[in-house]
Amino acid sequence: VVLLVSIGGASGTIRSRVVWTADDTGVFPVARAVASELLARARAGDRVVATAPSDLPLAYYLAPSERGRALLRATPDSAQRIWVVVNEAEGQDVNVQLRRAEIMTIDFSPPRSVWRGPRARLFVIERARPGCRLAPERCR
Repeated sequence: VVLLVSIGGASGTIRSRVVWTADDTGVFPVARAVASELLARARAGDRVVATAPSDLPLAYYLAPSERGRALLRATPDSAQRIWVVVNEAEGQDVNVQLRRAEIMTIDFSPPRSVWRGPRARLFVIERARPGCRLAPERCR
């Protein structure tokens, strides 16, 4: 009886595909494409910012390479460029992402969209000289 109940429960789980659609650990179907884009564009010292539910799937695809791990480890304070992953399927916004990550955007350029995939975007902000956004005339 126990065996029949176990088999029935397992087949129901498989048929429902709940494991593939649950978002307990993050859902980001384009994580592989975003990781590929980041690895192609990012330079040493760059940092990536991604929040749930995109962060763990993205880290999964970045972690196998040293460059990918460096993107995940760099601190925003030392980064010359910060790549911001926006999961549009989750209603995310680039400026909200930056605020949540506590990035001091005053020393960076405005976010620039550099890639668009299905329901996801990749933005980059680049470090400017301190104070240039407040007084651009001083930085010419």
